[in-house]
Amino acid sequence: MITNKTSQSILGMAFVGLVISSLAGIAWLAVLVDELAESGRTAPSFMQAYFFYGQILQNSTGNEFTGEATALLFGASTVPVVLDLIARTITRDAPLGERVKGFIRRINSVQ
Repeated sequence: MITNKTSQSILGMAFVGLVISSLAGIAWLAVLVDELAESGRTAPSFMQAYFFYGQILQNSTGNEFTGEATALLFGASTVPVVLDLIARTITRDAPLGERVKGFIRRINSVQ
């Protein structure tokens, strides 16, 4: 007799396998279209409708401003992670009162 937990585990494994095979198929299709484009051959028309980003990326050029803006945005995106790590370290290791640690935890959860 199959228990409820076992059937959920089997269903979960089947779902994970389906997701992995779908992602692998999409990646393989993208590589195939890219290889066809590099060799000068064209992809079938139904594929060109879905993979038009390669041509856009080849035509676009960046300059110093786009590189600096990308670097600034990347740096800004790391700030919340750094603040979270600092707050966790303070609440775990610092010899502060429980009231101050609770305040830091609340600020961190709002962040």
